[in-house]
Amino acid sequence: MVPISKNKGLSSHSMCSSQVVVCETSGMNDKYLKPTFFFDQAKGLKRGEKLDFNILLKLFVHAGIDWFMEEHGVLFLLRPKSVRVCIILALAIFLIGFTIAYAIAYFVGGTQGPPDTFSVVHNYISDLGSYNFTPAPYLFDVICMVTASLLVIIFTYANKVLVNELAEAKEGLAPTRLGIMHGFRLLGYIASVVGAAGFFGIGVFSEDRNRIGNFTHMHFIVSAMVWGGLVFGSLGLGLLAVQVKVFIPKPLGVFMIIGPLAPFVIFSLALLIHPYPLPTRPLEWIMLAAVFCWTIPVGGIIFKMTR
Repeated sequence: MVPISKNKGLSSHSMCSSQVVVCETSGMNDKYLKPTFFFDQAKGLKRGEKLDFNILLKLFVHAGIDWFMEEHGVLFLLRPKSVRVCIILALAIFLIGFTIAYAIAYFVGGTQGPPDTFSVVHNYISDLGSYNFTPAPYLFDVICMVTASLLVIIFTYANKVLVNELAEAKEGLAPTRLGIMHGFRLLGYIASVVGAAGFFGIGVFSEDRNRIGNFTHMHFIVSAMVWGGLVFGSLGLGLLAVQVKVFIPKPLGVFMIIGPLAPFVIFSLALLIHPYPLPTRPLEWIMLAAVFCWTIPVGGIIFKMTR
């Protein structure tokens, strides 16, 4: 029996906790472990033995993602160089493209009522993707879909980094607290990916393409996915950052808990109360600014880490 190594890479062994039991993975490719490995090892456990939670969780994230991407020929997307390119492209495409889309709407488009100028006071962000407000709605649609695809790669890489960091910090954490930290991490990752999926959906189901069959609220659903996903993703990662030393600084973690959540709650309450007691359009732009304030710094930190 050989104990598992404590480096950041994958090991070809998995440790069982109750007794020093090691689960062999002979005959498998050392490059990654297939997900069926975990089911095979669970069947082979003796009574009273438990698989080490932290080791298995780390292996599951690494092996599951790497296996899927290896099988589909896209493992290179999680290499540091590829992640750096994704960060640069995401920032450039969204910031530059969004500025151009807003400028077109401001100078050529407008609102459905006075004043005729497109603005953060009288327009929702999604109005940039409608012919009612701009002559170039497809520009905004493409920006959303491309940026969302890049964000999934960045979020996935960040999640793998956090798995490694929690594995290194496990000696100073009680098992229960470690499980809670992994829960925050999973909340941050899953919610962020849901937000990115909704962001992609904004480009597909714009205000002008707001239906599937007789269902006419697709744009509302994907919008809820965007804001709910990115806000709760920020919340999960922020709660993790303020309690455990990870690559996200604690001050940024504090903002990630409060910054996006506060306008989101106010915005949601304003939508639920009729007539709207608060102007919902400016609140949506404030939510966008709050999301920028954590995604851009986190992207910058990851970019620096992968150099």
